[in-house]
Amino acid sequence: MSKLRNLQMLLELVFFCTYPDQSVDCGDPEGTDFGEVTFQSSTYQSEAKYNCKSDYYSLLGEDTYHCSLDGIWVNSKGQNDTPICKPVCGKTTLQPESRIYGGSPAENGYFPWVIHFPSGNLGGGSLISDQWVLTAAHVVQDQDQPRIRAGDVIHRNGVELVAKKVIIHPKWITGDIENRQNYDNDIALVQLSRRIEMGPCICSVCLPKNIAVSSPDIDEVGYVAGWGRSSNKKAKTAKLQYAPVSVRKTEDCKKSVVTNHVFTENMICAGGDGKDSCQGDSGGPLMFRYVSEEVKDNRLYLGGIVSWGLECGQFGMYTRVSNYLEWIKKTIEKTEKEDGEQEAEPLKICK
Repeated sequence: MSKLRNLQMLLELVFFCTYPDQSVDCGDPEGTDFGEVTFQSSTYQSEAKYNCKSDYYSLLGEDTYHCSLDGIWVNSKGQNDTPICKPVCGKTTLQPESRIYGGSPAENGYFPWVIHFPSGNLGGGSLISDQWVLTAAHVVQDQDQPRIRAGDVIHRNGVELVAKKVIIHPKWITGDIENRQNYDNDIALVQLSRRIEMGPCICSVCLPKNIAVSSPDIDEVGYVAGWGRSSNKKAKTAKLQYAPVSVRKTEDCKKSVVTNHVFTENMICAGGDGKDSCQGDSGGPLMFRYVSEEVKDNRLYLGGIVSWGLECGQFGMYTRVSNYLEWIKKTIEKTEKEDGEQEAEPLKICK
């Protein structure tokens, strides 16, 4: 009886080795958010190819998988982790050669990460991932669930987003904004209730960690954008405005201040000569060109966050984002770990 059993097992093994595709089926390969997978068959040695649905995402991991003898899809390293479509940061249609004098209305696609807080302490912020906004602490310090609009340069045409959580930097001193003189650590994170699908009308801005230098240089020209008022116009604008501003030495800015305002290494001074952020711009971005040998297309990164200033059109002070990268990273990781898996479908804003 045992000889017959052994013979049967041997025949099955020979059949398996000769026609493995008849006995191994890996099933449909696992899908990936914001991407797609194509395959002709799911049997042994079949191939599956992954790609992202748009150029606002890049594939993190290998794109080709094969059905293995173990009945699972694996890459060339024998790993079965599904590749991820990661948002591409800083994509802008604003061309480097664009000439701007004093300030100009922004077009859709110039700064698609800029969001608007239409209530409370009016201001702006920047989308830094598909679920997180970076802004100034003083903009959201009194709001547990601030209203948010995004996706259009005319803020009232934007899509209303729902805030899930506001996280103020632990060293920010909460207090009255009117008479405040200390804006050190003026930075906060806002978690959205749903992830956003990236596209031409909304995508994330790069953080300084993605570039060769961690801070903008003195005299380097960046862009500031917001819906706040200009120095010669009291009303706030309906359409997003932007202007070029030059980074200045902090010492030069100190000399023009006769009050007891606090200056720290966590701040960047920029602007002057009539080009500046103003009331209603707080929390918005100070952006610079993304310079990298690996990236050839047009990108911007977030160097600073609009924080404070004494008079519109003079200099402005910005929270230096590069000094808070570790806090941003750890805060997001800790919060998302506590949240667990995200089940809701990503919110699609761009048509």
